[in-house]
Amino acid sequence: MLAVEGLTARYGAITALRDVSLHVDEGEIVCLIGPNGAGKTTLMSSVTGLLRPAAGTVSYRGEDVTRLPPDELLRRGLALVPERRRIFADLTVEENLLVAGITVSSGDRRRRITEVMEIFPVLGEKRALPAGYLSGGQAQQLAVARALMTRPRLILMDEPSLGLAPALVKVIFQLVARLRDDGTTMLVVEQNARKALDVADRAYMLRTGRLVDEASQEDFARWSDLFESYVGG
Repeated sequence: MLAVEGLTARYGAITALRDVSLHVDEGEIVCLIGPNGAGKTTLMSSVTGLLRPAAGTVSYRGEDVTRLPPDELLRRGLALVPERRRIFADLTVEENLLVAGITVSSGDRRRRITEVMEIFPVLGEKRALPAGYLSGGQAQQLAVARALMTRPRLILMDEPSLGLAPALVKVIFQLVARLRDDGTTMLVVEQNARKALDVADRAYMLRTGRLVDEASQEDFARWSDLFESYVGG
């Protein structure tokens, strides 16, 4: 579904990613974990067209999409749930969803709003409320619902548990597992390593812009001793 090969990304003179390669197969949840400043969000921005890589390629469903703009990637089925949610606070919940579905027809948009509100009943209850009044957990549900408006084949989630209370973190990761069970492929960037590994099929560990390890479910146990040095506990 997704293949990143030799990706290097820079902000001016600062190299944020160095020769990163990873892949996500159809139907998988793959987690990318690491401490703050490791380059996780830079990778997501590079994959989704928000940042032009200095070197390397991004392939989606077997096609090189390295230089495609974000709107074209969205039309092809690749959606991003950004870090810190980035909802439009002054727009209502429903208006946020309408904007998210701008790449599909108006009639289809309405049908998809109904679909996502069935998944997230609280959004239906608050559809006329400005999104800025939502709680952190509700705002995160809205951010995920916006991504689902285009019925994506691949969802990239950037720090979905950031700033949430422990009870809401549990809800968000239950949602991730549910989406996987429904057949959605996901690449999840997460600092809460232990929660991420609970739902992941495979995971990569990123530190100071480089991949330092890769593991599948049966190998996650050996990462326990690495958390302190690579992730921070």
